[in-house]
Amino acid sequence: MQDLPADLADPLHLADPYPFYGLLGALATLLLLALLTVLWWRRRRRTVAAALPPAPAPPTGASSGIWKAIEDVRLRFFRSQDYRRGCHALAALLRAHLEGTTAQPLSTLTAREMPAAIGDGAVASFFELLAELQFRRRRPTLEEFRGACDLAHAVVGTKP
Repeated sequence: MQDLPADLADPLHLADPYPFYGLLGALATLLLLALLTVLWWRRRRRTVAAALPPAPAPPTGASSGIWKAIEDVRLRFFRSQDYRRGCHALAALLRAHLEGTTAQPLSTLTAREMPAAIGDGAVASFFELLAELQFRRRRPTLEEFRGACDLAHAVVGTKP
């Protein structure tokens, strides 16, 4: 390089703009992916809410209150999509209902101890199925939770 007159320093070396444009491109790509993920998530929630099946016709009489409570659990956990917590809520609801109708303390029993205490095979098998949905490694699916709610309606319909 040549010396500059009047003791002026060499010009500063500026960085090439290409890495900066690459960084902006990567940031724009991440923002686009985040936007697409949010849109996909919202659309998925709408389709699950639209897939909500119609409720079974409740009976007229004393058991209509428990049918409404089961439907409340069903709707609440369809919206939140937390089917495992829904199975826990369904089990607690049915245990409380059966304690009221049979006058036996069922809240301390496990699903395997229920058949001896209740004596009804259908109710005991319902609680065993529900225990499997609650405590297995894989989360319950929408269809499994829907089936558990329908089975709860059937169990309530069999008990006076």
